[in-house]
Amino acid sequence: MGRKRTAAEARSGPTVVLKGGTATTTNEKKDRKDPNLAKVNGTGGKPTSLIFEPRPDWHARELPEVPIPAILAPPPRRALEEIQQYAVALLEAENKEYETKHASSDASHKFMSTIMASGTLEDKVSALTLRVQESPLHAMKVFDNLLGLAKKRSRNQALMAVGALKDLLGQGMVLPPTRKLRTFAKQPGLYGALHGKYDNWKTGDPLPGKLEKIHLVVWAYEDWLKSTFFELLKVLE
Repeated sequence: MGRKRTAAEARSGPTVVLKGGTATTTNEKKDRKDPNLAKVNGTGGKPTSLIFEPRPDWHARELPEVPIPAILAPPPRRALEEIQQYAVALLEAENKEYETKHASSDASHKFMSTIMASGTLEDKVSALTLRVQESPLHAMKVFDNLLGLAKKRSRNQALMAVGALKDLLGQGMVLPPTRKLRTFAKQPGLYGALHGKYDNWKTGDPLPGKLEKIHLVVWAYEDWLKSTFFELLKVLE
């Protein structure tokens, strides 16, 4: 057993620990165990916190202002494709983070998972619907599950899922109530960002202009929702 540190030693700084012939401080050991991997940054880091706070009305979240030029000249195609791929990666990581760190630790989510695994069809559809309503941006997989049920050959399953999707998209909650959905490439904020010195922007570079990760996450989700909505229209047809 080691001796206790005196008050003077405690004030003098971190404890030095000998390991494998190398002297390291307790502070250094802590730093090694706690790397700064707050969010995906294009270099392989995994997220440890959400970029977008969960909320049912995702489209009502006010984003940081970005300059929008008077003339919306299309951004360079290569830079646009690069930043969209990065945005999609951020959105996928955001959804995974929500599922593994937030939804999995919530009692109500665990209960809904049990219902979806062993409940009746009506219970499953209700649970999926409630899950989407909590935070649509973080429920892409759940929305896909509902869409999958809507494509089933079983008329009862399909009609029940279509009814749930119709309710979700008709309440001004998942869809913006005052405007149409935009594709990623049509976001006005991108037009002012991907020009000038950012013509050749690529993943790993600082974000162009005044763009932040939250812009990319929201715009990537809106693009995904627009394409998913068209999938639902095909099912209805």
